[in-house]
Amino acid sequence: MENRTETLQTRNKISKPQINIPMISKSEVKIMFVCKKNTGCSPMAEFIMKYLVNSEGLSDKVTITSAGCFTDPEETMASGVVKELHKHQIPFIKKNAVQFDESNIDKYDYIICMAQEQIRTLLRGRRSNKFLLLMNFAGEHRSIYDPSYNSKYSEIYSTIYKGCTALLGHLQKIFAKNTNATGTVKKTILTIPVNEDLLLSFESALMLKHESIDSALEKFMKRYTAEASKIFTGRNSGRNSTRTVKYPRIIRNRPAVDNQKSLEEKSNLSDEEIIEQFVRKMASGAGQINQRIIKAYFKSIELTGKATFDSMKELCTNQKKYPGLYIYKNNGFDNHYKQMKTNSSIDGKIKDGKSIDGKVFWESNQEVKVLSAVEPFLEKYKPYFN
Repeated sequence: MENRTETLQTRNKISKPQINIPMISKSEVKIMFVCKKNTGCSPMAEFIMKYLVNSEGLSDKVTITSAGCFTDPEETMASGVVKELHKHQIPFIKKNAVQFDESNIDKYDYIICMAQEQIRTLLRGRRSNKFLLLMNFAGEHRSIYDPSYNSKYSEIYSTIYKGCTALLGHLQKIFAKNTNATGTVKKTILTIPVNEDLLLSFESALMLKHESIDSALEKFMKRYTAEASKIFTGRNSGRNSTRTVKYPRIIRNRPAVDNQKSLEEKSNLSDEEIIEQFVRKMASGAGQINQRIIKAYFKSIELTGKATFDSMKELCTNQKKYPGLYIYKNNGFDNHYKQMKTNSSIDGKIKDGKSIDGKVFWESNQEVKVLSAVEPFLEKYKPYFN
């Protein structure tokens, strides 16, 4: 009996799959997440991973995308995915399903599937150590399946976030190994409390400028150090002396456009370029009232299929439910919306971009619409208003 029990235990131990994750030697890593239809788990993993990588300042070293085994290019992300990403404030853009192509096997370093079935489907009997399950990185050999109803997406989010966090740790080991080989100083991670509006502004600026957090913070640290150096080398160092010091500002909600252009250069801009600069300025102003009103416009359409003055105002005045849209000033929404709306009752195409003068909206049968001259640029920068 003892021998039989011992044999069963030995069999179970032997049958347990060994998780072998290749440690590649590269300064840049390309990752593709794969699920069945590219509408549920894989796009969720894509945007969670992009958020984590960007937070660690590694976006210039890691390429991330997703695809599906059996896709319909007309399909987009499931509503449950959109809801969870919104809930956890993970930035994302509208994404149509992408079909996995065999050429991806050569293009990507890691092809990370959600379920074992997808690995079998894509490998088709071939051998490749590039194909892994996401949960392998967390030390688990299990699959993640798209839920059949939205209430399960919160559980899926937690599982995928766990896997992506473990994957991030694996990538950090790869880059640390390669960095140490070149003799570069190891990075120290700093954790500081940050005001929510300030953080939103900072993240928007990083996205618009396509810059990593490491690069941005290094610039500030250099400015701050230089400013401190001026203080300590000042001539007036007497005990009773006083001086005024202008400290550098960590964040400025400045548009990602060149404000230093000469008047002559600006006058040569086309109407479309002027409008695009105007929209980009609003997109980079996280926390500003006009940006929150535009966010409310998109949110209203997402929730009800259309935007009205009343629906947008309700979103901007409900601090408990929509803190990121809340406008706290008395009549703040009414006054700013009025400034952003044209008095025209029709969507007249603006021939001269300079005449926009901060106008974005017009109304038709009590429905709020976007001016036709502004609409293409507002759609282009829509991810920054999420």
